[in-house]
Amino acid sequence: MIEGQAEGAGISFDQAFALRCTLELGPYYPKLSGLCTSFAARGKATRGGKTILGQNIDWYPGFPINLLKITHEDGLTQLTIL
Repeated sequence: MIEGQAEGAGISFDQAFALRCTLELGPYYPKLSGLCTSFAARGKATRGGKTILGQNIDWYPGFPINLLKITHEDGLTQLTIL
């Protein structure tokens, strides 16, 4: 799974793996603060009542951000930050 994410994002396996280990690596990087925020909205809070789930990844200032948009065969669209 991580290999595919790294390949799709155009980053190394090590970079993708490090993003997956934020909680484990956080204590060793004092500039890493806040970690992640998750959210969910549904019903009247969204257009058409569809459910929206999201999560950000707080990383280093200036760290390059890669946004990956995936549209699945069933029409579900997914945005992923790598």
